[in-house]
Amino acid sequence: MEIIKVIFALAVLTLVCIVAPQFVDAIFNGDINKPGMVDSKLVKGQQTVVALTPGEWRKALSPELYKVARSAGTEAPFSGKYNDFFEQGLYYCYVCGNELFSSADKFTSKTGWPSFKQPINDICTNRYEVDVSLIKRVGVQCSRCTSHIGYLYTDVVNETDILRYSINSISLRFISSKIPE
Repeated sequence: MEIIKVIFALAVLTLVCIVAPQFVDAIFNGDINKPGMVDSKLVKGQQTVVALTPGEWRKALSPELYKVARSAGTEAPFSGKYNDFFEQGLYYCYVCGNELFSSADKFTSKTGWPSFKQPINDICTNRYEVDVSLIKRVGVQCSRCTSHIGYLYTDVVNETDILRYSINSISLRFISSKIPE
């Protein structure tokens, strides 16, 4: 009977980690009211969409996160906590908890921002064109809350085009997939 209780508890914990990673992280860090946690308001297909007014976003997010996520800002290169971070796990949108990238697709680009080969699936991110000083770039945003998370570049390596998702660390929340010892 005890083993059933343990298995049930592990199953519930696993489900919570998958469904609401931002809350699990907040509970373990003791900061459940930390800026960046917002509620879903609308439904678009199977993807829940977070829809807030600019004023609501300002209240929900820290000034630094608001600048990046809602104003398409960029954190300083080599300043983010995930730039040189290589633990096994998943990266979620800091704002809404949407699953975005896997550590299996993370690589060292030496550009100053965490770089990924691809998102975790085809529906977790949106791409949009950005005109900056006569240079066209492709912005990347979370498809759930439409927060700007970074840019998509095409690098040429050995005459081969390689996609690089260059993502702001402040836009991400990492959840380790390692089993604690």
